[in-house]
Amino acid sequence: MATIIMDFDVTYHRIINSSIQDRFNKEIHKIKKVYIDITDEELIINYITIDDFDSNILTEWKKTITILIKVAKYLNKDFIFRINGFNADYMSLIK
Repeated sequence: MATIIMDFDVTYHRIINSSIQDRFNKEIHKIKKVYIDITDEELIINYITIDDFDSNILTEWKKTITILIKVAKYLNKDFIFRINGFNADYMSLIK
């Protein structure tokens, strides 16, 4: 398994320095790290957030999930989306 650890750039540089501090930007700022694990069968994305992160905000930014689903399909892997180590129902977020 390969693990990639990334800072979620939009959570810091683009949000904290933005003149727009709406509810969406404030919520996205709570994503602190993104762990990407690639196994033989799975592409696993794990958002590490502060405790009061509202994952429903992702319904306003569907590309954060739909692009990853496309990458998993391209790599012929199952897609798993986690928030703080727990599987998230990503399909309900992209409807």
